[in-house]
Amino acid sequence: MPYMTAGSRYSDQQRREAVALYVLHGNWKRVSELTRIPERTLNDWSIQPWFATMLAELRAEKGAEFDGALTRVLDEATKQLLDRLQRGDPYVVGGEVKRRPVAAKDLAIIAGVAFDKRQLCRNLPLETGPKIDAARDLAEKLEAYVVAKRAAERQNSRD
Repeated sequence: MPYMTAGSRYSDQQRREAVALYVLHGNWKRVSELTRIPERTLNDWSIQPWFATMLAELRAEKGAEFDGALTRVLDEATKQLLDRLQRGDPYVVGGEVKRRPVAAKDLAIIAGVAFDKRQLCRNLPLETGPKIDAARDLAEKLEAYVVAKRAAERQNSRD
């Protein structure tokens, strides 16, 4: 989509680069330093109709790049975690790499964090059991208290 206006001394590519730098740095002063485009010009661009569209496009592109990078990090970390769970943590003795089983404490933490993250991905509750039952029990007791108090107030108003 062309953004350039007639008679502009800046190309669409320069505008796109400036807006991309704005996405990265968040202020026109730094963008002006990097592009040598006057800050006043950049501020004027920010109120033009094309600016919001270009900004949204570039933010979506950067968001997709970031998502992809984080997915690669999670994938690699998961591979290494599974390797260590199956084969143990590596350590070096006399220049030779050996493996020691992962400590029970670490296994418990890994399992707990993995469980919580899986629950979040599935939109399921993190906590189950006694805490939820205690909260439900408290709610029922409070409800019974309110019902009894209202009944007592009605009885008192009749007397």
